[in-house]
Amino acid sequence: FEEASAICNKPKKVSNWLMGETMRLVRENEMTPEEIGFSAKHLSDIIEMLDAGKINNAVAKEVFEKVFKEDCDPVAYIKEKGLESVNDTDELEKACRKAIEDNPQSVADYKAGKTKAAGFLVGQVMKATRGKGNPGVINQMITRMLNEQQ
Repeated sequence: FEEASAICNKPKKVSNWLMGETMRLVRENEMTPEEIGFSAKHLSDIIEMLDAGKINNAVAKEVFEKVFKEDCDPVAYIKEKGLESVNDTDELEKACRKAIEDNPQSVADYKAGKTKAAGFLVGQVMKATRGKGNPGVINQMITRMLNEQQ
């Protein structure tokens, strides 16, 4: 905790990862905390990439499991596996427009006041980007596009 907090200067997030994901994996693998073998630097790298929007939560958890088991370099692993978030607004905008075009019922539902329909469209864009889209950016784009149509 101390070492990772010193590296990334985010003690609350380090604590959350240690108490949440780390302890879950310790229990699942029937280990003791003393058997944890990943480096503080690698945990800090994951937290930094997540905060910078380079990866999303789902990818962070997937990468953390790999780091937990093998203490591999998360930056290299993310690059190697092509897991970086898609933050290219042109690409995301195309995917948002396609989701809106392909799902007229969801658009109609949204216009009828069912705001959860926007969430479905965000899900379609996440699916199209294979989970790599930045959900916050996608949500903003979908909402903006739907509101422009009204």
